[in-house]
Amino acid sequence: MKRLMQKYNNEDFWHKVDFGKPLNSFAQFYGLPFNKMLETKYYEFHLKIETPPDVELGSKSGDDFQKPTTKTLKDFLNG
Repeated sequence: MKRLMQKYNNEDFWHKVDFGKPLNSFAQFYGLPFNKMLETKYYEFHLKIETPPDVELGSKSGDDFQKPTTKTLKDFLNG
């Protein structure tokens, strides 16, 4: 348990983490698949998602873009 607490030292993490099923021993975290699951849960616990700033739209400037019509093959051949 000491090695796990040194590596994952957030006590709040240990109180809130849920692995979905009861564990027999903390020694399970040293072997696959539990060590990867523990790393993933610790990363997700500390992940902070930043919200993007709100974009305020101003008044419109400039003219609308007019897409030029493309000639068909028939128009090209007829000149």
